[in-house]
Amino acid sequence: MNCQFDFPNSLLRCYARFPRKGCSNKILDRRIENDRASFIRKYGWGLIPWSPLAGGQLLGKYKAENIAEFPPGSRASQDARFLYRMNVESINISNQFVKLCKEAGQEPAQVAIAWLLHQSIVTAPIVGPRTKEHIVSVLPAADLKLSADILSSIDELVPPGTAVADFLRPSTTWHVEHLPGLTNTNQ
Repeated sequence: MNCQFDFPNSLLRCYARFPRKGCSNKILDRRIENDRASFIRKYGWGLIPWSPLAGGQLLGKYKAENIAEFPPGSRASQDARFLYRMNVESINISNQFVKLCKEAGQEPAQVAIAWLLHQSIVTAPIVGPRTKEHIVSVLPAADLKLSADILSSIDELVPPGTAVADFLRPSTTWHVEHLPGLTNTNQ
């Protein structure tokens, strides 16, 4: 256990250090299931995945017909790194995911987060909402139990261990065209 004296607030803060790993694990990029997941389980670590909504892709915000036009205010319209995380296949899969959720009477954002919480290695996802409404809308995901049918349908969309978008490489160096089986249609 580590303790720190927080001057000038005069508080003694003690906290335990737990092994943890923050990285990508989301419906569109499940490659972590090939190697890191078994390591994390073996050593009792917890995974803290970021961007469970894949920059809004899993909300159906983007259209494959015009991949370079982003909705105003979307993360992709504000940050060029998102361009490399998108391709026609990832957008099409995302739109199929949205359709699956709607047919099940569920909100896609809640299902995407609940899916992560169904993964045994996930401690807690980093949701990254931009507004109060965003965080309030995903809170029910914490208690959402996904049916075997939904889980199996997600596995059909993006089988375990595969990816349709590249979220693992650092944003300054990764490009979809480097992934076997994926092509970058943005160029």
